[in-house]
Amino acid sequence: LFDYFHKKTKDKTEGGLVYIPQDNSLWPESWKTVTYKTLERAKRIVLGRHTPHPADFHATTLARTSPNAFKQGSLTLEQLSDLLQLSYGEKNEGAVARRPVPSGGARYPLELYALVWNVEGLEPGVYHYNIKNHQLEHLFWKDFSKTDIMKHASYEWLETGSALLVMTAIFSRSTHKYGSRGYRYTLLEAGHVGQMVYLNAKYLGFNARALGGTNDEVLEDFLDINGSGESVVYAIGIGK
Repeated sequence: LFDYFHKKTKDKTEGGLVYIPQDNSLWPESWKTVTYKTLERAKRIVLGRHTPHPADFHATTLARTSPNAFKQGSLTLEQLSDLLQLSYGEKNEGAVARRPVPSGGARYPLELYALVWNVEGLEPGVYHYNIKNHQLEHLFWKDFSKTDIMKHASYEWLETGSALLVMTAIFSRSTHKYGSRGYRYTLLEAGHVGQMVYLNAKYLGFNARALGGTNDEVLEDFLDINGSGESVVYAIGIGK
């Protein structure tokens, strides 16, 4: 199936690149409008903005690892806030709001959630990152046990971490403009965000570990998303 899909979404194929006029004044407004997910009834936690400080980028990239365990100890709400902002938060550049990663057509199809069990200043539970306003939206309280954590990702050592970042994709944001090839762009973007999480975690003084063994349907049910219009595509554990 992967071979079939890849071939069918190459350029000059039926499912490949769609015609997009060079003159963007001819584009429908939906191609130029960035959409955001907001949970209107959720309690919101306003996050602080990160103040940059000098860092040796070369040293940070060389220090990037995928640890098989986290040390005991909690992260802080400030560290989580900085990680979210620096990895996928908005940075205003003129009239257009951009983010720290490349995105096909600036469609930004991804959403971030945090399953939190050991973050100082934040009660254990499930949160959605409101990107537009740089806020955490509190979905519900949950005191995660080791068994609870392993329901969502099959790694015992996650228990000593602080949180699980879950990336979901609303594919239609990309496929509306790019057809089936937009699915490719969405997964590429998830990879860009994952590397930003890795590097920013190291820069901020803690660690990240991307996870392949996530139980997607369990996670989707837990986050109350349908797994089709919005689906889990990536998860990253963070901790000391």
